Amino acid sequence: MPVNYGIRISQQGVDATIAQPYQLLLDERFPLFKVHMEGEDIVSLPGASSVGSKTIAHNLGYRPIVLVYGEVKDGSSKRYLINGKSPFLDFFGGDEVFMYAYVTDNDLVVEVDSGSPIGTDKEYRFHYYICYDDLEF
Repeated sequence: MPVNYGIRISQQGVDATIAQPYQLLLDERFPLFKVHMEGEDIVSLPGASSVGSKTIAHNLGYRPIVLVYGEVKDGSSKRYLINGKSPFLDFFGGDEVFMYAYVTDNDLVVEVDSGSPIGTDKEYRFHYYICYDDLEF
C-alpha cells in the first residue's frame, strides 16, 4: 500500500509510490547525512620531510562521520575518496604518496606520507565533509 507522505525518489522505471526500500534513491523515512562542516584545504609536504598534515577543528565532542576526497592534481575535477591509507599518486612529479584521514573527538586530521623526503616542496589538495552522527546524540 502506498505511503502518502514525504519525499521518495525511486530508481528509473520504478513507481516511487509502490517501490520497496531497496528501490529508492531517497526516502525521507530513513536518516541522511547532515553536514556540519564542508571545505577544501591543502596539506603541505616540505621537500626535506616525508610527512605533512593538516588539522581541521570540528569541536563536536565525538568522532563524527567524515568523507575526505583527495584531488589528483591541482585544478583537476577528479577527486578520489580517501579510505584509510589510500595510495594517492602525485601526477606532477610521479612520486607515489599516501594520503589518509582520521578523526578524533574534536578534529579531522589529513596526512600525506611519502615514505622518504621527495626533495621539493609539494602541496596536496583535499575536500572534506564532516557530518553529524545521530547515534551519538
